[in-house]
Amino acid sequence: PPSNLSLVVVGLSAFNLTLEPPAETGLGNNTWPLAEYQTVVGEVCGADGKSSETLVSSFPQSGRSLLVPGMRKGCTYTLRVRARNEAGWGNFSSAVSRMFLVKSTAPLGFNVSNGVALEILLSWETPLDAGDGRIRTESLVLHYFVEIATDQQFKNVVRSYGIVNSKSMAVQGLEYGVGTFCRVAAVTVEGSGVFSVRFVIPSFPNLLQTSVFLGSNLTGAKGPIFISFKTSSKLGPRDVISITFPIGFGTSDAIFDSRPTSSFGPARAESQVPFPCGYNCNTSSLNVFVFREDGPILDKGSFVSFQLLQVVNSGWAGNPGIFQIRTLTPEGNVTIDADLSIPCPVIVPGLLLDTNFSLASYVTGESTTAIVSFSLSERNPFPNEGIITVALPEYLILLPNFQAVIRASDFSSISTQNFATGRNISFQNQGNEVAKGSLIRVVISGLRNRNTQGNTGPLSIRILSLKGAVIDQLLDFEGPL
Repeated sequence: PPSNLSLVVVGLSAFNLTLEPPAETGLGNNTWPLAEYQTVVGEVCGADGKSSETLVSSFPQSGRSLLVPGMRKGCTYTLRVRARNEAGWGNFSSAVSRMFLVKSTAPLGFNVSNGVALEILLSWETPLDAGDGRIRTESLVLHYFVEIATDQQFKNVVRSYGIVNSKSMAVQGLEYGVGTFCRVAAVTVEGSGVFSVRFVIPSFPNLLQTSVFLGSNLTGAKGPIFISFKTSSKLGPRDVISITFPIGFGTSDAIFDSRPTSSFGPARAESQVPFPCGYNCNTSSLNVFVFREDGPILDKGSFVSFQLLQVVNSGWAGNPGIFQIRTLTPEGNVTIDADLSIPCPVIVPGLLLDTNFSLASYVTGESTTAIVSFSLSERNPFPNEGIITVALPEYLILLPNFQAVIRASDFSSISTQNFATGRNISFQNQGNEVAKGSLIRVVISGLRNRNTQGNTGPLSIRILSLKGAVIDQLLDFEGPL
């Protein structure tokens, strides 16, 4: 009889039967040509186990394979083959038996969601048809195959799991904010089935209700900063809070104060220490760390609030940027929760003090010299490369040959570069920083009074950073008659 019978599923309803010809054809080894083969197919289907046999058309002796059609999913087939020479039919071969299965449909209920930081959670259910035509036959599934990629075609696979024996799993360490495609297929004896595909963007669990308030909104003010948030994950007794400040704040003297949340437990604040500050955080940024010291475990959804004392505001007005807050494991190498886009309250310029504005002559139409003096605030110096801008009153005429001199409180000259734009005279500090609280005196010659009696109009003074942000100012100071 023929030997080494083998069955391979072809399409949705056929087997391909392959065999080896008989070793003995009746006149010695392979010495007599065979006329044909004949195949008998036995079928067992259904729960009652009823069987039937069918004769399949013969196929020529020269062939070693036969397409056997009419197969039904979930039925077990037994095939026997015999060969005929001119002396007649030989014996049937040993039977080969196999259930007819096709590849599995896609797993049902495939769900992908974010877990802890940069972790995604995958879960799914048994395919509707694992290949036997019955509903959700779990026993046919050998295991599941899972792939994670950054493109929909799965050419850039970043994780591959060839054998997954459960119907749920977690994948960690993915890239923050990078769109990620996930797919899963059931693997049966027929190979990998149809994939279910889902899309997700890995992220951190968000800190909730996050807020940052300043004790004072004035430029350069020193005071408390109030920070509060609600956790999305548990916070352990030695976990760390990392606060990244916008550029310009001063945090070297920051002190932690847990009030009004006494349940937070003991902690300390440290600034600019060599410690990991969390995912996508530059350790050279302006970071303050709050190190918990064996405080109580704070469950998911706990409200946390504390103060950082002795923090100095940015020295220039405007919106300095964003705060970022992360909760970290004790070693700082794993981010737990995060909020990376907390708006900073707007910083407003403070007032210049002790302002005085006088003229050398108050007579209409005469040439005159203006003398303006004021004190820097106790919060902010006049920085190197900073600019003082004096906006002259509307009715005080600036002549082409004007001269301007600026001096500090000790009457030493400040090294400046002077320039005028319209009615604004500017002085750029090209020397040393002038200390906080210093008295500044500006003398401007080459002016002419208005031709009619009346007020000269308001005077405005601004101290600016090199990039033009306002540090301190005095607006609309009324000039003399």
